Amino acid sequence: MKPPQFDGKSSWVNYLRQFEAAARANGWSLAEKATALTLALRGDATDILQTLSFEEQDDYHQLVKHLEMRYGQSHLEHVYHSQLKNRCQKNNESLQEFEADIARLVRLAYSSTPENVMERLAVQAFLDGLRDTETRQALTLARPSKLVDALARALEFEAAKQSCRGQAKVRKMEEDVEEGTCNEAEIRRVVEGILEKRQIRPDIVGTAARITPTSWRLRTATGDPATIRGETNVTIVIGNVSFEHRALVAEIEDELILGMDIMNTKGFELDFKNNVLKINGEEIVLHRKTEETIRLCTGRGYTAVPERSEMILDAHLDGNPCVGNIMMFEPRSHDGEVARGIAVGKALLLTEKTVPVRIMNLNHHPEDYRRVSKPPIIVLKILEK
Repeated sequence: MKPPQFDGKSSWVNYLRQFEAAARANGWSLAEKATALTLALRGDATDILQTLSFEEQDDYHQLVKHLEMRYGQSHLEHVYHSQLKNRCQKNNESLQEFEADIARLVRLAYSSTPENVMERLAVQAFLDGLRDTETRQALTLARPSKLVDALARALEFEAAKQSCRGQAKVRKMEEDVEEGTCNEAEIRRVVEGILEKRQIRPDIVGTAARITPTSWRLRTATGDPATIRGETNVTIVIGNVSFEHRALVAEIEDELILGMDIMNTKGFELDFKNNVLKINGEEIVLHRKTEETIRLCTGRGYTAVPERSEMILDAHLDGNPCVGNIMMFEPRSHDGEVARGIAVGKALLLTEKTVPVRIMNLNHHPEDYRRVSKPPIIVLKILEK
């Protein structure tokens, strides 16, 4: 039996299988196989003979090794491993076409693997790459041991699914449709009202801001790293003066403190004697924090705040309240009045011995302030001029 010819353009793996079949049928020895293979080479494939010595040409294994290196695919196994791992059934690809390509890739990627192991690898790759989830689940339950069995089960399941889908009976459902008209002017008014009431967070960087990457790293007072989004230019407004400054965008919520570097650069002047900050000729009054205690007055008719309501009551400032100064006061956060169901509003006012205080009773019962045993309902922190 004469073996086929090889010109280097056809598959070397398939040709070698045909050549081995002819050699077994003819009962050739290794020397005879080397001679027959040499004579079967044609075209570009004969160039391999120029790279071999006569001893290597007469050695069948050496001749096959050199032909394998030039025309074979065993050295590309890692490429086929990657292709097999990422192989999925395409949208218009039939199950038969997908199964054939899986079988090809498995043999190329695991050419030296035993047949039973190769079958298991092929079945798993076939299951993983199936496009239809229901078919994949059905094959997983069927547990096919060979790739051809997996293909047969997949075809049966697809046929059964198509058959059931064609026989499905659909009951017509009727829906009540309400027709109506809408007033475009009314809709526009509502939308504009919503937009006007929309709250803008001033502490969030606008979408139009250009944030650039940065190499800076920040840590909080506890030593934990702070997330930095980047750098951007921010506008700082103090009184009627505004200026831009480069700042880091980070997830930190805290009060802003102007450093000496900024104040020196912008020409700030601090007058601690008169509590004034001068910027470009403009004077801004500074405030220092002090604390005073105030108590509710009960002698002017306000004896109780009804449940779930808000009232303005008179309060008396203890100590020296600096009568005649403008002050701002706010509740202390640690006084626990919120836990008692009492909320006190901030206020900016001209201080007298008696000042108005807004109080909200969040309880479901009235709060009576005539009882002497009850502690002062409000202790406020006053910012003194």
